Formats: sequence, structure tokens, C-alpha cells
Amino acid sequence: MRNAALDLFSRFGYDKTSTEQIARAAGISKGMVFHYFGSKQALYEYLCAYTVDFFTDWAAILRHEIEGMDYIQRYSWLSRQKMAALLKNPEAFAFLTMLITHPENQAVTPKTQEIMHKLLSLQQGTLVSMAHSGNTDRFRADLPIDTAKRYITYIIEGHTNAVLASLRQEPPDQLAHSPSWAQFDELLDHLRALFYKHEEDN
Repeated sequence: MRNAALDLFSRFGYDKTSTEQIARAAGISKGMVFHYFGSKQALYEYLCAYTVDFFTDWAAILRHEIEGMDYIQRYSWLSRQKMAALLKNPEAFAFLTMLITHPENQAVTPKTQEIMHKLLSLQQGTLVSMAHSGNTDRFRADLPIDTAKRYITYIIEGHTNAVLASLRQEPPDQLAHSPSWAQFDELLDHLRALFYKHEEDN
């Protein structure tokens, strides 16, 4: 039921999603929805809290793993983890995207507003900070660091979207061996050649 509700709220928002639709999509009776949650509002609050918990736990794991990585290594590793997590739990990512891009769905109740404050702080603070705080000592001296970061972000984010589109077309059991990952690694090598000092410059 959770994934069905996440999917429907993601596509139609709070006001245009009914408990009847959720029950039908989950293959249960409408009465079961009310049995577990009491109301559509309570179900929505649960989904918002679930999404915050999911991304908080995910961010904690990422923060531990990226210690010591240089900038491109860190940003690219985080992008790969994001792709893997999105493919594993697309409903949570779609729900998060809906909340961020449609603010009217954030203020359904005082509780959802409070939860959204935590979620936006996590998204705008912790996750963005992790992506952009890698070691920049290897950057070329003739290019401003902020400019290099901006170019790298544009390139990796654009390529990540293309890789995701490709991966979604492949069978789940083949994702780990997809040639798309090799193409992503090749892109990272090109970025290092473009933005990092060469050996003779050190």
C-alpha cells in the first residue's frame, strides 16, 4: 500500500488523490486503508515522514563513505549512489520530487509542514554540501574553482539523466553489469583530464 500511495500522490498530488484510488492500486479494500491510517491526511503524513527517514538514513551512509574522496570522485560516486537508490526505490524519489516542485503539497497539515522543513534542510544542506565539498587540490590552477565545479556539475548531472533513462530500459538483474556504467566511468576520466592538473604540472 505504501508504494501505491507514494506513486499516486506523486502523480496527482494530495487533493486529486483519493483513498479509493490508493486502495484499488494496492489491491485492498478502502476500509483497510482507514483501518491502518484512519484518514487520507494521516496516510499522507506517514508518507512524508517515511520519505524524510529514508533520505536521512541514506545521507548518513553516504557521508560516512565519501570521506577522503577528491571532488570529481566524490561527486561522481554520489551520482552513482543516487542512480542506484532511485532505481531501487523510485516511488520515494518521485514523491520527494513532487513535494519539492509543488509547494502546495507541502502545507497539507502543520505536521507535513514541519516534516518538509526537515526534508528541505537535508536536501539543500547535507546532500548539496556533501556533493560540493570534496578536495579541490587537484584542480587546474588556470581555472577558477567555482567555475570548474559548475562545469563538472552541469556535465555529470546531464549525463546522469541520460544514464538513468538507459538503465530504466534494462532488466533489473542486468543493471549491475550495464554498459552504461562503463560509459559513466569513461566520462569521469575525461573530466579528470579536462579539470585536473596533469602530472607534469605537479
